[in-house]
Amino acid sequence: MTFFNTNLTKEPELSIRENKALSQEDFIKNIFRKENKPLTASEVYYICIANNKYWPLTSVRRAISVLKDKTILKKLDKTKKGVYNANERYFQLIN
Repeated sequence: MTFFNTNLTKEPELSIRENKALSQEDFIKNIFRKENKPLTASEVYYICIANNKYWPLTSVRRAISVLKDKTILKKLDKTKKGVYNANERYFQLIN
């Protein structure tokens, strides 16, 4: 679980936000498992929306970055244009 407490949130709200961050990471990890293919952050973002998870793209990117740092995902060299017409890297679940 990774919640970046940049707003100096205090308990009990801090625990709630930490739990939401954990569930977001788990949800995104499960997207990679279910899709069983490399995905960009934008692709994950649209899958989240299709599943009624309206997280900002920046939050999806944060969760993917945390999963990469935990060696659950790996960053690939392959890229494609994303939401803002900028190149995005693909990520893949490490089995």
